[in-house]
Amino acid sequence: MNFELLKTITILYVEDEVALQEEVFQNLSPFVKEVFTANDGKDGLKFYIENRDKIDLIITDILMSNMNGIDMIDEIRTIDSEIPVIYSTAFSDSEYMKKTIEQSVTGYIIKPIDIELLLKAVEKASVKIENDKLKDSLLKINQELKKSRRKNSRITFSK
Repeated sequence: MNFELLKTITILYVEDEVALQEEVFQNLSPFVKEVFTANDGKDGLKFYIENRDKIDLIITDILMSNMNGIDMIDEIRTIDSEIPVIYSTAFSDSEYMKKTIEQSVTGYIIKPIDIELLLKAVEKASVKIENDKLKDSLLKINQELKKSRRKNSRITFSK
């Protein structure tokens, strides 16, 4: 497992079972940069909207009060269609599976949560996140080089 890469990841964990939320928070926190928590889909969506630049990955339960995880992710996908998502749920219902597959989720963890499996799913997502960050950095460097070339091509020298 690439622990160095995991340390660069900030997670939003949305779970309405407080005891499970605390347990997963305690188990994930030592391995990642930061874990934010929300108690339901409505709070998760609000937190994501207010902090989207900080969040690299969302881990969410499916069945929650106020707003379920699927609806929350549908809303978040209108803002960021690429953010990696891992669902955690006690249900393996085929209808839920179909909806989550349509959302192109990164992982699906069945409760009770096996922290080792969850960390493997986070690591898998972290590779995509790191690649996206590198791609963005390269695009910015390329844009700066183009600007620099345009600026330099306008300079004329006289004798």
